[in-house]
Amino acid sequence: MPSIIAKEYITTHCSGTRFDLIELLKDLQPNPNDRDLVEQEIKDAVKEILDENPASSLKNLASAIAISQFRIFRSIPVNNYWNALKLRYQFDQTRSTAREKQPVATKDEDAFEIDGVMLDGMKKSVGSTLKSEAVKLTKAARTFSNLSGDAKDTVYLGLNSIIDLSNNHNAPDSQRSLFPGSSWQQLKNLVYEPREMSSLPDDAEEDLKDIENIAKSDLKRAYQLCLEVQAKHAFTPKESFFEIYAHIIRLLHRNNSILKNERSKNATEQDFVNEAWTPIMAAIFNDDDLILKWGDSISQMSATAKKRSLPEEDVLGDRVDLRVITKANDSMNDVLAAEFANNKLGPPKFTSDHLKVLRESKVILDHIANQKYVDCREIRRLIVPSFQFNGLDGEVKIMKLFAPGLYTVQHIGSVDIPTHVNCLSDLRKKMIPRLKYIKVNL
Repeated sequence: MPSIIAKEYITTHCSGTRFDLIELLKDLQPNPNDRDLVEQEIKDAVKEILDENPASSLKNLASAIAISQFRIFRSIPVNNYWNALKLRYQFDQTRSTAREKQPVATKDEDAFEIDGVMLDGMKKSVGSTLKSEAVKLTKAARTFSNLSGDAKDTVYLGLNSIIDLSNNHNAPDSQRSLFPGSSWQQLKNLVYEPREMSSLPDDAEEDLKDIENIAKSDLKRAYQLCLEVQAKHAFTPKESFFEIYAHIIRLLHRNNSILKNERSKNATEQDFVNEAWTPIMAAIFNDDDLILKWGDSISQMSATAKKRSLPEEDVLGDRVDLRVITKANDSMNDVLAAEFANNKLGPPKFTSDHLKVLRESKVILDHIANQKYVDCREIRRLIVPSFQFNGLDGEVKIMKLFAPGLYTVQHIGSVDIPTHVNCLSDLRKKMIPRLKYIKVNL
């Protein structure tokens, strides 16, 4: 790796305040055994930038990196990146061998995938294990409705080559139960990458802290301040932070709002969508590039995928409560799916929504990966997020194609709406950074 590559990346992508070493490493795609060489090349690139006396902001960044004695090289996220890279490298080396060693199917329920991901103590690859168990449970139950909640997850996700690593439930028939000993954690170590949420800009952070403190004693004044600062940041990325705060403070101030227990316990799904979630999602995702499509609509790619799997049937795709859409190559394309529910329908509705959004994520990911302009080397770096909301609680997950025939799901975090003024800071610390992270990665 010539140092000019690292130098070009820093010059092009880094500003006077931000140097993302992990993103640089992803672009360089180094061999995990070359860590010392890679770090030396980056040091050489920083030295070249300092010697050339470039624009002051870039020079300040290079100087800060050098003065720190390159401590970022030994940070926890960077160490995790190299450790994960070594695991993947080992698995890549053995994948072709593992495929050759796949046993010949001897039972009706045996099914084999080409993922080649072999774990300690397992005789078949991860993809083959998932699909075989899904086939076995399907034949035993005869109908999907006869399955337990865990078994429904295992069947539906397994037949779609999806493993949900965010679900650590170890009950019989769960996906987790298929992986003995430490193999579940071994798979997580292979798949997981650090997902750091960028903090909000310093000036916005300070303004939001002031609003939180004032709100504890005077909601009306806090709301007024929100509107004042929002107006100051009108039509800028920072406006959405104060728009969300103003929305929640307004709900906290109203005695009959959806945030109050007496109202929320009898609220419908549409009550939660209209009164609580629509303003938040619109504040973050509605812009010149993205469109929010509300209300049980079906994407063309979902319909096409279902028709492909059932060519003889007159079928439609899955109806989704919220689709986030963007325009690419003169056509509208889905990039995110979300499902909503009230908090009274219980596990069956939760399971149904959970499976639906993950299935839609796979459809979206497949659609992107099959585009002519997508480099095959980039496919494993693609992520597709999904949202699932239950009342005032929400969670974010991301899906990626880890290997041919194996889609993995990682939990990013919760995006719950605070119901008490003392919890307003959760918006600043959790919800807004996570929503912004998802938007940046669409």
